[in-house]
Amino acid sequence: RFFLYNEVGELILARLSSAGYEELGRTRLLEPTNRAGNRPVHWSHPSFAGRCVFVRNDHELLCADLAAR
Repeated sequence: RFFLYNEVGELILARLSSAGYEELGRTRLLEPTNRAGNRPVHWSHPSFAGRCVFVRNDHELLCADLAAR
């Protein structure tokens, strides 16, 4: 399983294999605060430490717990 982070602030949990891509879950962590052309974007990279992911935009810093519940 892999964590992917896209340009609109969504964290995606996916399974990647030679058979293809399987999305297991998706959640929006932060709203984009910049624009590229006509679309909102969020280009800062996430950081992972312990069982947390840290993400930021121009207005806030967020720590999300990734521990299974």
